[in-house]
Amino acid sequence: MRIQSASESMAASWLQIAPEVKSILRPDKMHPGVAASRAMPAPTERAYVEGILRRTREASAKMGLSQAGLAALLRIGKDTYKTYETRSPLPHYLIEQFCGVTHTDVHYFVTGRQRQPSAVQAVQPSPSKHRRA
Repeated sequence: MRIQSASESMAASWLQIAPEVKSILRPDKMHPGVAASRAMPAPTERAYVEGILRRTREASAKMGLSQAGLAALLRIGKDTYKTYETRSPLPHYLIEQFCGVTHTDVHYFVTGRQRQPSAVQAVQPSPSKHRRA
């Protein structure tokens, strides 16, 4: 009798539950926003970079800020910022700050797609009728 190793045992367990997981991840069983994002083909790396560069220029123009002005707000050099509009996408650590300064939605900036309205509404707690003494 052969004893299974831990990895073989885990693999066997996974094979047993895999059909259940696959059925949960079917597009017709997902939240509409998730299903739609999975159906869209992923952009090529070059198309993604070009989209980020374009959205960087658009956000800058929308605010009416010069490259020098945005560079100052982000506390980086003007030449460095210029590369973020022309050659290299903004580094991750600057995206949230850039979007805050330019009033741009982070999701739109990163993906190029507007957010889907959530099917789940946030529930606000109702004011309590009973006061604590």
